[in-house]
Amino acid sequence: MLGDEEIRQALTFDDVLLLPAGLYAIGVAVGRALDATIDPLLGHLSDHTRSRFGRRRPYVLVGAIGTGALFYLMLAPPARLPTSALMIWFLVTYILFFIFYAVLQVPKGALAVEQTSDAHVRLRLFGAIGIGAALGTLLGTLGPSVLEALLGRSEDVVAVYCAPDQPGRKPDPLKALALSRNLPVFQPA
Repeated sequence: MLGDEEIRQALTFDDVLLLPAGLYAIGVAVGRALDATIDPLLGHLSDHTRSRFGRRRPYVLVGAIGTGALFYLMLAPPARLPTSALMIWFLVTYILFFIFYAVLQVPKGALAVEQTSDAHVRLRLFGAIGIGAALGTLLGTLGPSVLEALLGRSEDVVAVYCAPDQPGRKPDPLKALALSRNLPVFQPA
């Protein structure tokens, strides 16, 4: 099942960057298959790590930084890439994104299990983690609309971030809208 993020990402690659949907699907399948194979390896590695920061925390830090950087890079390819190079860009950044995501998530899940040996407390801990994740997703999704409704001013957007212009590709529709309203437009090079 695809979440909102995956659907938006697929639409960005298909509609804005013009990567054919079939190539995008192949990239996703390869990335997810690799992700499934490295999770047990990362679990074993973090179980046997010895560090002054603990055996899980270094992985969580490296994974969080790498996940954030690769999420940006995945959605901001260099301008004017032909389809084959765009596919390679997507495949490499998508695979690296899921490697770093696994480096973050596998030890983080084990860290939560190690916090207590009491099954009842562990259940409450994972329940709180799940509720926090759901509330964060809800806030991130609905937050801007709720703020606009509460403030009564939806025209308070100060700038727009758009995909880079690329010859032979459709321009980002947000760019035209932003320019028509005299808003600054930020685009990666």
